[in-house]
Amino acid sequence: MKTSFARNSRLTSVNPSPKAPKPHDARAPHAGGTGTLEEVSEVISLVALAQLDAPCILFNLNGFYDDLRALLNRMVDMGLSSPRRQRGIHFAHSLEEAADILVPLH
Repeated sequence: MKTSFARNSRLTSVNPSPKAPKPHDARAPHAGGTGTLEEVSEVISLVALAQLDAPCILFNLNGFYDDLRALLNRMVDMGLSSPRRQRGIHFAHSLEEAADILVPLH
């Protein structure tokens, strides 16, 4: 499977088919600052509300998104979210891992 990446700020849209760049099959944020955090929050909300039919794959390089993952888990523990609402949110440590998440979707 070949993967193409369309970069917008630090939010990468991923589509395993380079011949069909849209619609994208995933949103994959890279490490970034507060602007990226805002974009990530928006995508996570859209995924959780089933308004985006694509997973959010966070590139968790060097554990950058470990605290966000812990926060999302705490939200579930406190009853503020559910595993069902978060099923489209994934954490990957490499592009290969991100691609593996996309494979079952096709």
